[in-house]
Amino acid sequence: MSKSIFIISFYNNRSPQNLEYLIKQLMIYGQEILVVVNIDNYNNLELERHKNLSFLKRVNEGMNIGAWNQGWRYFSDFDNYFFFQDECFLKNNNFFEDLIGLISIPPLLKNLPHTSKSTFGYLFRSFKYIFSIHCS
Repeated sequence: MSKSIFIISFYNNRSPQNLEYLIKQLMIYGQEILVVVNIDNYNNLELERHKNLSFLKRVNEGMNIGAWNQGWRYFSDFDNYFFFQDECFLKNNNFFEDLIGLISIPPLLKNLPHTSKSTFGYLFRSFKYIFSIHCS
């Protein structure tokens, strides 16, 4: 089975309420969760681990994208990476299984012509899973 990690960007000047809710939602999947905490005027890179929940404190460079980049570089041994910001919440409890299923689609489609209406229809229907996550 493949290993997945959820990487959440969090700016430390925000209320942690949304972050706590998102973590609670993601915990049910039993995957590693990394919260990359962006801190202004911070000079260290510090990791705290609590079972499968980790906090990586860093200087706020590059905002969300900088945090996600730091997270996947620091935790480089996973097969699948899911990137969130703390304002996100899950709209569909099946999002993880659905997206893992989408990731495995290409080998199934490699023998179908790229212009096939059935291929396009299948992929189009699959995009509904992208809307399983909402960020405000």
